[in-house]
Amino acid sequence: MRNFPAWLLWPYRVACVVALVWVVLCILAAAFQRKLIYHPATAVSLPTPEGLSWATVEPLQFQAADGLTLRGWRFRPRRTRDEARKSAPVVLYFPGNAGHRGYRLDEFELLANQGAEVCCFDYRGYGENPGTPTEIDLHRDARAAWTLLTVSLKIPAHRIVLLGESLGGGVATQLAADLCAADEAPGGLVLRSTFNTLTAAATLHFPWLPVNWLLRDRFESQQRIGRVICPVLSLHGERDTIVPLELGQSLFDAAPAQSERGLRKEFVPLPEADHNDVVQSAGPDLARALRAFLNRAIPESQD
Repeated sequence: MRNFPAWLLWPYRVACVVALVWVVLCILAAAFQRKLIYHPATAVSLPTPEGLSWATVEPLQFQAADGLTLRGWRFRPRRTRDEARKSAPVVLYFPGNAGHRGYRLDEFELLANQGAEVCCFDYRGYGENPGTPTEIDLHRDARAAWTLLTVSLKIPAHRIVLLGESLGGGVATQLAADLCAADEAPGGLVLRSTFNTLTAAATLHFPWLPVNWLLRDRFESQQRIGRVICPVLSLHGERDTIVPLELGQSLFDAAPAQSERGLRKEFVPLPEADHNDVVQSAGPDLARALRAFLNRAIPESQD
């Protein structure tokens, strides 16, 4: 350092410290990235809700590919005989990255009030479920949940609508794409407050990190949604501060213009909604959009 100008010595040292801190932060982010992505709420057990005025509930479970038993609930709307639909839609609900299914009763109630049954399973590591969430395991578990509904419960594929909330949109989009490619298309795909890729969402929140190099679980929905041939509905809050509207719009733009049956895709912006308050701030708009979509995607005359 004898030839290094004295007036540059301190800036050089500061730059070295900043670079070292950045490298350490990158290493920590890479090592603990799944702690940043997944925020499960756990419970020793989740009792089946009782006494709901809007639905009856029954427990469901399936065995994952690696042998784990994953649990969930099935909600059946309370209807009079005249109100019951012959071929009611069944919503397979994929939650966001936080909490567990018990936190989402208001979402399930809203769907039940539109005439839909709702099946929701917690991801591995969420609620009372064992295991640790990773993207590849969530995709495998989603396919196992689909098999439970269509094979064990004998629900026709065309009656099932996949609904993905936030991170769950990545799970639902992958499942829809895989099913469409296998000629087993669901009745529809609903995306709520979800992103085009987790890489894009993470880059917005951590612009100082080389996210594209570090991220392992990417949920590349934008690359997959082009294979989805079932009807698509996207709902997104215009005030979303976690997954900005433009990310949801980018995913929607990548979807086919219409389904195999000729139903055009639909994007519904929710002007007053942020990310976690959609039901509270935009409940009526959400309900109308879902009811119209379910009636189009799963017509009553369909067997």
